[in-house]
Amino acid sequence: MSSVPSAPHTPVAALPARAPATPALATQLPPLARQVAHAALSVRLASRRLDQGHSQAALDELMDTAAPSLERVLEGMGRLEAALEAHGHVREADLRPAATLRVRMEAAASLLKQADVLARAGLAEEAGDSREAALWTLERGLALVPPFSPAPATDIPIRALPPRYFTETRVSP
Repeated sequence: MSSVPSAPHTPVAALPARAPATPALATQLPPLARQVAHAALSVRLASRRLDQGHSQAALDELMDTAAPSLERVLEGMGRLEAALEAHGHVREADLRPAATLRVRMEAAASLLKQADVLARAGLAEEAGDSREAALWTLERGLALVPPFSPAPATDIPIRALPPRYFTETRVSP
């Protein structure tokens, strides 16, 4: 039997520390859900302030609170998607809710920017419609996040427009 020289032993303390494991995906969802809820509440507060005639306070709420909240949500969605991809064994069906939520948050952020432009142009009614659409979009996004989602067997009807638009556009018989 030939003897093969073995590699010198390296003390355990000299080995580089392993990077901490990615936190469980389940731990990433509740903070993300709280951020989405915070953004939705901020939009709702701005909408109420606008209804009360406090347009500057509504604009401040949107720009100071809602928009940054949505940006944090989008960053959180990016981290969640990266974590899902890092696991590698995730099926495409598992990524769909996260991708849908990301699209909804991007749409809500876009609607809030649109509302800001409309409000600055003096088009309060149109700005209010954009804010309502953003709120509706945020609330629909919340339905995808476990703490806020209905029971798994419950179907959520997805519509292209907020419910308000369906009641306003119906023709009376």
